[in-house]
Parts: sequence; structure tokens; C-alpha cells
Amino acid sequence: MMANMNRHYFKFLIFILLPGSLYAQPPGSAIDQFKSPIDSIVKPVVDGGFSPGIVVGVIYQGQTRVWGYGSISTQNTNSPNGDTEFEIASITKLFTNLLFSDMVHQHRVGLNDLAQDYLPTGVTMPQKDGKQITLLMLANHTSGLPCFPDDMGFHPSDDPESDSYSPDMLYHYLSRYQLTRTPGQGFLYSCMAPALLGNLLALKKGTTWIQYLRERILDPLGMNDTGVAWTPEELGRVAEGFNGETQPPPLWKNKQSTFLPEGALHSTVNDLLKLARAALDENNQVLSGIAFDEIAQKLGWGTEVAHQGWSGDGFNSFFWMDRKNKMVVIVWGRCDAGFPCQVGDRVQAILMGKPPVSITLPTLTSLSEDQLKTYPGSYRVIQPPEGVQAKDGLDIKILPMKDCLVAQGPAWWSKHVILFPETKGRFFIKKDASTLAFNLDPQGKVVGFTVTSDQSFDAERVGYKGPGIKDDIPPPP
Repeated sequence: MMANMNRHYFKFLIFILLPGSLYAQPPGSAIDQFKSPIDSIVKPVVDGGFSPGIVVGVIYQGQTRVWGYGSISTQNTNSPNGDTEFEIASITKLFTNLLFSDMVHQHRVGLNDLAQDYLPTGVTMPQKDGKQITLLMLANHTSGLPCFPDDMGFHPSDDPESDSYSPDMLYHYLSRYQLTRTPGQGFLYSCMAPALLGNLLALKKGTTWIQYLRERILDPLGMNDTGVAWTPEELGRVAEGFNGETQPPPLWKNKQSTFLPEGALHSTVNDLLKLARAALDENNQVLSGIAFDEIAQKLGWGTEVAHQGWSGDGFNSFFWMDRKNKMVVIVWGRCDAGFPCQVGDRVQAILMGKPPVSITLPTLTSLSEDQLKTYPGSYRVIQPPEGVQAKDGLDIKILPMKDCLVAQGPAWWSKHVILFPETKGRFFIKKDASTLAFNLDPQGKVVGFTVTSDQSFDAERVGYKGPGIKDDIPPPP
């Protein structure tokens, strides 16, 4: 996906930052032609309530625009803009790879150094088929390590202040984990691997990951609105996350998590545009030595730089650069599902000369109380989604809630999920843009349901009796 950029420099332009996060440009300039087609893509997503706030930032032919749509929060109906704070989640990994490149260029570490050599004494890195995991494998998702440890046992939405998974716990996990695939033999997206990489770089540097990042990248680029801890001023500009539920998810406020290097940063579109402009300029003093050569290319900083971010706390984000043609698209949205990333894909295509393509959105409807009363009951997941442990709980109750349904369960992935009717027997989940379809037996009775998403699963009805619910299936013993 990524290759080395062509070595040429675009003409010098001076940008003047205006209030509302819009950079001044001559009226009728080339970039303004994209506003109408972008509007046609974004507004149905916002107006339909699938992502109630979205910001789009674009660089094209040396010009910059930032457009905001919808609202900042349920209490603040102003449109978000380039200075609105949000969680960038996995886009954080791009920053960690820049620090890795910096350490390689300093000859402090090597791309193909064994990760084992940088672990504390007594910690054993897993290996398979005689192959060991290198630092580069941690960076490019070929280590074979899974996304998260199986003993993590928490989700940031449960306790944003929690730091319950320490580095020592990660080291213990690595020492006992058995790889299921050979290191270097294929792509397997992992949050654990870049998190470990960031921690190992910090150990070698003799500092913390966030301090290293701030001194090497953030402060020199003037990215003052990017970080992990929230200042009171930043909290005054932060958007409210959205996951389709009645209560907004809490912000991630973890200050010293083991997993900071893979997804803990918050930022603004204007700050990310500062990073993008520096990465378009081969002569930029901050990035010139670490983001433009073959080493950088191997770490995701080639001709094309792209990453998406899903915070799990109500934000979804998209970062894309075509460094050869000097084009940038940055999108974030108040949304747990991937609609903002779909917006990003389509804006990218528009900049490349393709016609706008609308996002396929579900058509939600209303069902009567009589139509809804068939579905409430108790269901048990037959096979949990990947990364969900049986000990977290496999029983889900489906209950009526006004003109929709709500799924409740003990595990973080099913605590309180609203099911919006599409048709009789089929419901949409705004939380992750998945669908839940109820299954019927030959007599027409509901016997279970199937959730279709990136992590599909089935559940069977095991019975439940509650207020206003008539169920002829006996409750479980």
C-alpha cells in the first residue's frame, strides 16, 4: 500500500488560520469544487443520525479546507470544526512508527532486531517454527500476535480511568502465549504488537512513550492539541462520542496505560493537518530525517500513508495522504461504526477525479407494540465473537424499549445495545453498523438470532419471563 515518495517539492504557500478552523484561500479556488459532492455524501449520514457530527479536512493543490457537519454534542448543537477535540484511536500507530524510524536513524535499534533482545530479563517472547518476532514485525502487523491479550478482561468504556493492565501483565502474557502462526508469514492486525513496540522504544530511550512523542514530534510541529491527558481547555472543545445508545460513552482518560502507543491519542483536524503538511514537505526540519526514505516506507510512511481509527468510545476517524500528488483527506465522526471512514474513502475518490458515491444507509422504520412483543426473551450466544471470552458472559436479554428493542448482557460488548427496526424480524445496531435478524422455526416461533457484522455470531433462545413478556419457552435451569 505504501511506497517511497517522489523527490520533488511543491510551491511555497502561506496559510492563514481563521477562527472556525478554515484556512483562507482565494474565492472560487480549485478545492471549493469538492464542497458540494462532499456535502451530498456526508449530510445523509449526519441527518439520518448515524453519525451526528462529522468533520472533513482536505488538502488539494496546496489549498486547505475544513468543513464541519452536525453537532458537537447533545448539549452543544454548534457544528464541530478543525479545533474540535476527538479521540484518534489507531491513527496513534502512525506516530509510534515515526518514533521507531527515529530510533533506527539514530542507530539505537534496527528494523530486524529481535524484540526479545529489548525485553526485561526473565520475559520470553513467543516464537514458532524457529522464527522469532522482530521489531519490524511488531510495526507492520506480521508478528502473529493477536489483537489483544486474552486476559485483558476490561474495555475502556467500563472505566476510562482504569490502568488495570500493567506492562508486567503483558510480559507475563507474552511468556505464556503460544503463537498460532509463524512470525513474518502473513498480516494479522494487532493492537498488542505496536503497543509493545512503543513500550520497548521508550525503555530503550529511557523515558515514557508520550514524553518521547511530545519532544520529538508533537512540540516541534506545534501539535499542541494532541496528547493523552486532557487539559481543562481541551475538554471545553471536545466532541461527545456517539454509539447509538441513550447515554454517550465516556472519554478515554487513561494516563499511563500499557496500550498508549497503539491508540490513546486525542487530537484535532487542524493538528493532524500540521502533521500532514510536514509529511508533504521533504525539507521539513522535523520529519525530513525520519519520514521520507526506505526505512520510513517500511513503516507505513511511503507515497501513500493511510490509517483508520476506531476508539470504541464513540469516535471513528480516517487519515489518508497521497504524497506524490499532494492530497490529504482527514475525517472524523461521532460514531462507533465505520460511517466516517466510508466518508473518507469517498472523499479520497472525489479528489482523484471519480464521481461521488453515496453511502448505503439502512432504512429504519417503526414497529407496533404487537409486532415487537414476539422478540423479547433470554438468548445464549452459541459461539462468542473473536476476542470475547466465555467468562465475560454469553447470556443476552432482549427487552422492549419504546418503539425498538434493547439487548442487555454482562459482557462489555452487549451491556446495553439498542436495536432499531429495519423490517419485521430485522434490526439495525448503530453501535457498529451490524444487523440482528431473528430466526424462526417451521411454526413461526422465534428460536434465536444472528448478528451479521465483522464479528458475526449466533444465539439461541433459552427462555425468559419478565414484565409484559409472554414466553412459552421454559426458562433455563
